[in-house]
Amino acid sequence: MRSFGAQRGRCEESGRLLKEVLRAHCISRRRLYAILGQAGIRLEQWVISERLEAACRLLASPHNAGLPVSAVAARCGFTSPSHFTRRFRETYGVTPREWRRVRGQVRPCGAQDGPLR
Repeated sequence: MRSFGAQRGRCEESGRLLKEVLRAHCISRRRLYAILGQAGIRLEQWVISERLEAACRLLASPHNAGLPVSAVAARCGFTSPSHFTRRFRETYGVTPREWRRVRGQVRPCGAQDGPLR
């Protein structure tokens, strides 16, 4: 489980993350779920949080300022822009567009001690 962090940053490659984790650890999907369950972690939630953090980094990058939010969502593995926006708002307290507008005035991605306003 230590090398889960090594998979970070690859969230942009939708659909490959789980396979890479399984291959890197030489375990089955069932075994991975069992290990995560023992640790109190749901794989789906871990993947979504990794994808949201990747999106947060893309939105903060001046190099991606012209990239539409829907493209950010797709690059981070979300197939539905509305689902992405909903999950982003639940996690960070603002929409991706709002976050992008005020990114210089907010705390770093991953901090979850209340809404970003």
